[in-house]
Amino acid sequence: VDSRIEKLVNLLGQLCKYDLENGLVGPEVRRGGDTPLHGLKRDLVQILGNAVHQNRQNQDCVRINGGIPFLLNSCVHDDRNPYIREWSIMAIRNMCEDNLENQTFIESMKAMDISEEVRNDMKRFGIDVVVEDGSVKFKNIPRNDNE
Repeated sequence: VDSRIEKLVNLLGQLCKYDLENGLVGPEVRRGGDTPLHGLKRDLVQILGNAVHQNRQNQDCVRINGGIPFLLNSCVHDDRNPYIREWSIMAIRNMCEDNLENQTFIESMKAMDISEEVRNDMKRFGIDVVVEDGSVKFKNIPRNDNE
């Protein structure tokens, strides 16, 4: 197993933990200033996404070292890390390509909560998003014809 991939996953995990512990996640962060780490998280996701492309050993290494949840949690808009959502989606696609173990791992995960940002975005389209028994459910919000 490539120790460079392990180190990249570990660093991505540390950045995710740092962001969470310091309140650097969510829509209110968009107005925050630059930090020395500006863009680093996106770059790590990009490198991992490229490293796992059609490479089973690297795909397995990321999963074994706990990297899949970090990639999934990076599927958000983040002004400090432009295009991180797009790179995360590509990385997840590459992680799952011809890798049943990674697909099964993701399929077995249970949703815990929906971010307020996603809830608000969906409400604009008349959809309420909730988590019930670990599954994400979509519900129509009744329209008020008086508006």
